Amino acid sequence: MSMTASLAKQGLAGKWQPLLDGDQRQRALEAIERIAESLPAAMTPKAIWNTDHPSVLQLSLLTSWKAEVALFYAYSAKALGNDQYAEQALRYLNEAIDEAPEHLDSLWLFGGFTGIGWIIANLSETLFDQDETENCGSVDELLTEHLAQPERQSNYDLVVGLVGQGVYALDRRKHATAVASDILTRIVNKLWETAEHDGPFITWHTSPVLLPEWQRQICPNGYYNLGLAHGVPGIIALLGRIVSAGIEPERSRHLLEGAVRWLLAQKETAESESYFSTWAGRGIEREASKVAWCYGDLGIGMALLYAAKCVGQANWEQEATEILLKAARRSGESAGVFDVSLCHGAAGNAHIFNRAFQATGEARFRTAALAWYEQALAFQRPGQGIGGFSIGDTDEAGTEVFWINKPGLLDGVAGVGLSLLAACTDWEPNWDRSLLISIPPKSR
Repeated sequence: MSMTASLAKQGLAGKWQPLLDGDQRQRALEAIERIAESLPAAMTPKAIWNTDHPSVLQLSLLTSWKAEVALFYAYSAKALGNDQYAEQALRYLNEAIDEAPEHLDSLWLFGGFTGIGWIIANLSETLFDQDETENCGSVDELLTEHLAQPERQSNYDLVVGLVGQGVYALDRRKHATAVASDILTRIVNKLWETAEHDGPFITWHTSPVLLPEWQRQICPNGYYNLGLAHGVPGIIALLGRIVSAGIEPERSRHLLEGAVRWLLAQKETAESESYFSTWAGRGIEREASKVAWCYGDLGIGMALLYAAKCVGQANWEQEATEILLKAARRSGESAGVFDVSLCHGAAGNAHIFNRAFQATGEARFRTAALAWYEQALAFQRPGQGIGGFSIGDTDEAGTEVFWINKPGLLDGVAGVGLSLLAACTDWEPNWDRSLLISIPPKSR
């Protein structure tokens, strides 16, 4: 089924306030325009990988990226009132829908069927003139069948696991309340079955069989992951939304409260460079984490703040604010930022601090956001990458950085464009529900 659009549909403009002004805002708007102009030429295997014969994995990535690029064009169309961007959004989303049965084989939120389904559900609020039932129904069926299977070694995380599937189901509740609630109930029960219950503490262990080889060498017994992207903070943020939605209220709240206790027990002293390490576990040496969405105090603080706002826990909110303020004080080399991406780069940090400022009114978050946006814009190199932005990656040892053209959301240029767009306009960036950081703006 193809999707059609309606720019007249009302939705997300309201309490969200533009952060940038003057020259900085103008530079950001120009960067968004260059990204939008450059993406079509960049959306081919030749442009990305310099090949006319893409692998199965490359075709899968490109299909997922098309849906994520559609997300960028759709929000740009609404925020900037641009009909051409709306046409591009529909073009790439329809291509992704058509290609998904052949190219995708996972239920990941980032890179699988669940991700395309989530984007359809998200954009049905603002861009489409019909609901998403027909296109998302197949995803509902796949998830229901998957979650009915006996428990086996599987990732629980946001990017490729249970938490990401929960993000999709929460956005599906608007048009498919019964089936989405059933999916969420199954997810809560899976989390209950796989949790480690230790008195007042609840956590989840990541088995070594699920780790890449380089992590297995460091953590041969597995670990407890402290990152929002792959770890316990993602569960906490998801459970906050599930509790507020009234799904399995006793069990989900018990899991949430125990997980928050466990997380805060991992917190180091104020003198440490970061409150939290990347991983925890027996024999794992603690080291300072970077400032990023995926790992570190910034993502952890937002996950905790998100859960606190969802369930009205003022003491968690105070803890979260303290964690975020520590992240706000770090910059330069100590922050560990080497590129511009949403996942672990300057645009992601800028957007998270912007979201934190809009949610709390804390001026220090605004200052941090402005500084990180300046760094994000400084990564632009005219004539290079996509719209001037290349994405950095490292080898497994983390010693060598190389630059690639990635068009997608999490670690690609579409995510950079969405971050800049959120800083320039009053259209609330609810695309970041996929990152579990979309705390509603505070009334001014």
